[in-house]
Amino acid sequence: MKLKRIMSMVLCLSMVLSTMSFNVFAEDGNVAKIGDTEFPTLLAAFEAASSEKDIEVTLIADAELDVSSWETMAIGGDTTEKITINGNEHKLTFNLCDSDWSHVTTKNNAKLVLNNMSITTGKYNSGHWKRNGVHFNCNVEMNNIVSDKLLGFKAGAILK
Repeated sequence: MKLKRIMSMVLCLSMVLSTMSFNVFAEDGNVAKIGDTEFPTLLAAFEAASSEKDIEVTLIADAELDVSSWETMAIGGDTTEKITINGNEHKLTFNLCDSDWSHVTTKNNAKLVLNNMSITTGKYNSGHWKRNGVHFNCNVEMNNIVSDKLLGFKAGAILK
């Protein structure tokens, strides 16, 4: 009888736990990696690879990136041709910092490739346009992207 009671409690507890959602965080608070090197922010990963022709970053947790008007906060380096962010089903939040239009911009007109993630806007979103969308001032390719905001494109865009 005692065994039945214990088993029913274990079963009940497992059913309750299966209906709950849990947040998973990267070890040590890191959100991105290039190769085997992990970084606490996406910007830190871009800065570490700014001399590379091709930058490939993998998200290991949800990440944020501050963006601004035109090229004041462009990502990549002077010789970067392509920036790939592999999302691994994480969320990338673009924090729009200016009071007017803010854009996701790359240096050297590098192509931006976003794979397997959701994108949205986050803090600093006080202006009318900021509440509504993410604006890309670069050539961008999106593969398996979900966005809860409008997407605007100034240059070429490939959406898959």
